Amino acid sequence: MKIDGYNSGPVQGLGERIATTDRGVRDASAPSGRAGETDQVRLSNDVQVVKAATAAAAQAPALRQDVVDQMRASLNAGQIGNDPGRLADALIDSWIQTP
Repeated sequence: MKIDGYNSGPVQGLGERIATTDRGVRDASAPSGRAGETDQVRLSNDVQVVKAATAAAAQAPALRQDVVDQMRASLNAGQIGNDPGRLADALIDSWIQTP
């Protein structure tokens, strides 16, 4: 769905019905509510996972181009990557040893 402009699409005119207060956004035609009432936002589990993944990616260390170049050269020379069984064993061992 593409949103163009402030009052476009099926919710045209919504801007006139919304009022901004010090507590957030509310319907201007609705009663103001009880004293001390606050607005709340709850994020779905999917959004929380994406938020955590984005934060983890932002804290990831920088790419070490020297190591990438060295591994690429080893792969091209046939020094690594020619024993898939050994690679599988190493991956399984690393998963088992991870706390």
